[in-house]
Amino acid sequence: MTLPLEKTLGEARESVLLRVGIADSAAHNANLQRQVDEYLRDAHSYYYGKAGWFVAHRRLEVSLSEGVAEYDWPDDAQPGSVHAIYVSTDADKIPYELQLAPTPKQRYWATNGTTNGRPQYFEYYEGGIKLYPAPSSEYTVLVMDYKERQASLVSDSDRLQADSQLVIQRAVLDLKVHFGQQGVAEGKEHLREMERDILSRQNNRASWNMADWKEQALYGTRYRGRHKSTLGLRL
Repeated sequence: MTLPLEKTLGEARESVLLRVGIADSAAHNANLQRQVDEYLRDAHSYYYGKAGWFVAHRRLEVSLSEGVAEYDWPDDAQPGSVHAIYVSTDADKIPYELQLAPTPKQRYWATNGTTNGRPQYFEYYEGGIKLYPAPSSEYTVLVMDYKERQASLVSDSDRLQADSQLVIQRAVLDLKVHFGQQGVAEGKEHLREMERDILSRQNNRASWNMADWKEQALYGTRYRGRHKSTLGLRL
């Protein structure tokens, strides 16, 4: 199923202005547009932080090299956003999920007195991840599931990653407060209801899809050296 894309910054701004009774943002000064954009960025950051791993999900597949333990972390990854890391062989295609942050004992156990083998643990280092142990020649594929770095939302064409409905509604309330308009209390209650509904369904969707993501990690379509499409969920 193809999920609809979230709105761009320009589209979201127009929606906010229309909801507070301003029909044409082009007729208003740049200060107002900058104010609305700031409200949108604040709201987007708030909901992006609340969203689960599946929002702005990315998958990167790279080739492993025998005896090489360190691999670069994707440039577009949100810091600390790893969902899962797998290795596999070309022969069996079975995804072996790695565990985070080995202790010194686990590092020793993972290497089992040898240098190379099936990686079982990983840890972060500056700019990438390190595998324990380093892969032997039979392990050829590394798959990283992670969350894309939060969009800066500077250009009108920049697309939201969090739910557009929530971001816009929160920005509308901020703008109504700014203008001293009526209906703020009712709008806040409506927003709370939207949050309960949308975030709850997103969390359920994450639980339903957890097994699917792991199954698709290496059994699904290959994405060697490329990113998978964003799951900008509009549920």
